[in-house]
Amino acid sequence: MLSIALGHAADALCHCLGEFRELSATMTARRTTSRSGDESKPMTADDQVCVSGLLESGAALSIHYRGGVSRGTNLLWEINAPRAICSSPHRGQAQIWR
Repeated sequence: MLSIALGHAADALCHCLGEFRELSATMTARRTTSRSGDESKPMTADDQVCVSGLLESGAALSIHYRGGVSRGTNLLWEINAPRAICSSPHRGQAQIWR
């Protein structure tokens, strides 16, 4: 499921900023259990993915996407340009924006 959610976020990013020219990615499992109410179950699926690369324009890009509920900003889209920084924090995930 994590790769699907990241795919939706990356699709929105590419729609706005352009396609990737090159990239690399790493996935990892950091949490060992998942809770549902009072029940705890073992978790074996990857829950974080890190992507870095270059866009067709030559701009550098990095994404860190993790599963689960965040105690902080759920989605932070930040663009650093020579003359400005655009930061847009959101409560939801990229695939459920309206």
